[in-house]
Amino acid sequence: MLDQPKGIEYWSTDIEGNDTIDPNAPAWAKQEFDDYQEKMKQSGKTDKNGITRYY
Repeated sequence: MLDQPKGIEYWSTDIEGNDTIDPNAPAWAKQEFDDYQEKMKQSGKTDKNGITRYY
């Protein structure tokens, strides 16, 4: 399970239910958001070694 992001106070959900980040958030929070979103996209997918990870 992933730890709760440190910059979560900059996150919000738009009207369509998509996670977004405040455009005025610091660069580190934006990078954290991008990294977290990428990990969530990969969650549940099997890698080339046959390992499936769920975050």
